[in-house]
Amino acid sequence: MSQAKEAIAIIERATGAAIKAMLHKGLDEAELFDVEIAWGPKRVRALKELRRKGTALADLPQHFHWNWARKALRTSGQLGYRAFGIKVGRQMQGVMLVELVSNVARLDPDKGKELVYVDYIETAPWNAKEFTDTPTYKGVGVRLIQAAAKCSIDEGFSGRVGLHSLPQSRPFYTGACEMTALGPDANYNDLEYFELPAAKVAALTQK
Repeated sequence: MSQAKEAIAIIERATGAAIKAMLHKGLDEAELFDVEIAWGPKRVRALKELRRKGTALADLPQHFHWNWARKALRTSGQLGYRAFGIKVGRQMQGVMLVELVSNVARLDPDKGKELVYVDYIETAPWNAKEFTDTPTYKGVGVRLIQAAAKCSIDEGFSGRVGLHSLPQSRPFYTGACEMTALGPDANYNDLEYFELPAAKVAALTQK
């Protein structure tokens, strides 16, 4: 079971109302299995519908192949990883896996200092614009990146966060999260690298 919980708010898109949600810190293997059980079939159904409508292969959601059960097994028992999730009621709305060791900042003046690295982050298929024209909630991704920044503070890393992004997610990181883009990383499949420096942490966590 999750190690700790924190009440937060996300937005119901249909009404614009703030909805009470719960941030779960330290999801365990079984909880990540449950995420894949709930999300996997919905991803596939959404993918089938996109193809039925004629969506080109290049325009499909770039993370459609993700599997949280496999990610849980890959990191099981490793203390350097921590998983976070956001629930409304009993339903998980978003999940994030972070790495707490072996990653350092690339931006001055923090270059070389430790940071929290976001290995994977995903909102539920019914919240993702890539999968549906009528997403249920918004703000899930921002709340998870905020959680990564707060985790970084707790670890003594001053809120620094880094990650590599799929191209479709670039507007989210540069816009909603105000992260700095450092360009494609030849050592990471040419995915673009983004960083939240300590100087921008306060602005993000107050959103």
